[in-house]
Amino acid sequence: MTRAAENGWVTGVGDGKFAPDDTLTYAQFYAMVTPIFRADDLAEYQPDAGAPWWQKYMWVGGKTLMANSIWVDTQPVMGKELTLQESINQCADKAISRTDAISIMWRVLGEWKANEIIPGVDAAREKLQAAGVSLNVMEWDTVPVCYAAGLVSGDENGNLNLNGTLTRAEGCVMLCNLVDYASSHGISMGRKGA
Repeated sequence: MTRAAENGWVTGVGDGKFAPDDTLTYAQFYAMVTPIFRADDLAEYQPDAGAPWWQKYMWVGGKTLMANSIWVDTQPVMGKELTLQESINQCADKAISRTDAISIMWRVLGEWKANEIIPGVDAAREKLQAAGVSLNVMEWDTVPVCYAAGLVSGDENGNLNLNGTLTRAEGCVMLCNLVDYASSHGISMGRKGA
């Protein structure tokens, strides 16, 4: 958390305390990721007066770096048919799942392009499956890509606890790994989303 705090990527919660062991919410994770990877979009977006503190981060992140659960919520055929705003309202204060944090990072890496340009994705998928990690259809690409890129790692058995949540400290580690990978592989930071 120290590096993330020193770089201004994360701020404290209530009374300025960093609370590293507290559960990380969707709003907090998007507030860490979007200023780094979607700064241009954040600068352009103007939330309505009186909007919650997280509105700009959740809107910009939810639109350009959509977590898998937000994507599912907003799909007319398979989802709950929620609007983007309805979905982010429901997610903002909830604990972010590890798999959703991974899906956001996958989108930062370039989504489907990341599957092609990051070496070792198929080998990572095989290693995870051999270790007993079950990947659903939404995780089939996102998890192996981020694992192969070194953004996430499991315990000695490869257990990623995909259904679990993240602490604020774990989210900071993932963010630092993402920033390091992006800066060393020419992934633009601050750019506009699609």
